[in-house]
Amino acid sequence: ASKPKVGDARTSIEKVVSLKPDLVLAHAFVNDDAIPKLETLGITVFAVDPKTPAEVARDIRTIGKITARPKTAESVAKSLETAVAGVKSNRAKRSSKNVLVVIQANPLWAAGPETFVDEMVRLANGKNVAFDCRPGFNPFSKELALKRNPDVIIAGTNDDAAYFLKSPLWRHTKAVKNKRVYVIDPDTLVRPGPRLAIGLKEIASKLDY
Repeated sequence: ASKPKVGDARTSIEKVVSLKPDLVLAHAFVNDDAIPKLETLGITVFAVDPKTPAEVARDIRTIGKITARPKTAESVAKSLETAVAGVKSNRAKRSSKNVLVVIQANPLWAAGPETFVDEMVRLANGKNVAFDCRPGFNPFSKELALKRNPDVIIAGTNDDAAYFLKSPLWRHTKAVKNKRVYVIDPDTLVRPGPRLAIGLKEIASKLDY
């Protein structure tokens, strides 16, 4: 918490350079503007852009190697893989559920294909209501979502969850009728790291009824 903050999507090149790093770890998509600028200045950059929990584990191991912490990295990666295997095994014979994972309630934005969320819903033997949405996190047809009648709705904030529970439009969906509208910390669902294990277990627990 005491470390200097140098940016995220909008990275301060000057601040990074002033810290004289031996290595910069970056996200290949989010930091695509900063990476070539840093490399031009002679700074070593290693960028990753994992799309699945398995790729996250792979990248953790790679980062462990290049930072001379292979044992620590192996432990973290293995923990994530164990969580994935456990959820997949436990949910394999359970009934599948239709799941809507909401990025924004109104207007509706959902987690579509090619996201950690979509992968984790499938690992938990669920079906993403927005499976045919544009890849990533995008606007999704409210009418189509209502027609597909989600069994479970997962939101990232209490306000979004409250919207579904109070909205007359959504009151006939299974999720609202059965009060299966839940809040899960989005950091455990969308950020590529070991916390994906927490998000995966949370999703699985919401489908176990």
